[in-house]
Amino acid sequence: MGGMTRYGVRVGAAAAWWLTIALAAFGQPGTYAIDAEATTIRFTARHMGVLTVGGRFDDVAGTITVTDGAPREARLTIGAASVDTGNRMRDRSLRSDTFLDADAYPVITFASDRVVRDASGFSATGHLSLHGVTRTLTVPFTFSAAADALHIEAAFVLNRRDFGLTFGPAMDTLVGDEIRMEAVIVARVTDGELRR
Repeated sequence: MGGMTRYGVRVGAAAAWWLTIALAAFGQPGTYAIDAEATTIRFTARHMGVLTVGGRFDDVAGTITVTDGAPREARLTIGAASVDTGNRMRDRSLRSDTFLDADAYPVITFASDRVVRDASGFSATGHLSLHGVTRTLTVPFTFSAAADALHIEAAFVLNRRDFGLTFGPAMDTLVGDEIRMEAVIVARVTDGELRR
């Protein structure tokens, strides 16, 4: 009888261990806050058909909600004025009313309506609001999790003209229409939110 008890304890401990690993791998249910310090939102665009110019946004916030071991909802906010290409003159131009018009449209937002799993990972379909224009966008992404954090990587392409982003008659034809976006997002569980 004692042997059976010890066997049951071992089986229970093994099950608990595997459950912990599974939850860590797929993400415990709850709401995770985006860690701005660990998150990177980058973009690149072609210039004069030859050069590639890139930059990033430093002001990022939002939440990721996990249920049933997978992301189910994403809310992302980016400060338009936080654009940084490493060139002060170019950054001032991007923030001005010539392009992003960060004073009139200070935030860029994405809110998902649906998240689905597919053969290559996941995709989130929702609404992107940029420069006063809101359009439906589907973003493919990969997802992994640790005990108290999520790691998401995404890459997609925007057409700047879809959002009324132009550089004026002198420069507009020199810059490509397509802007490639790449995001590496780290989100951490907030106090009291895990296993709600």
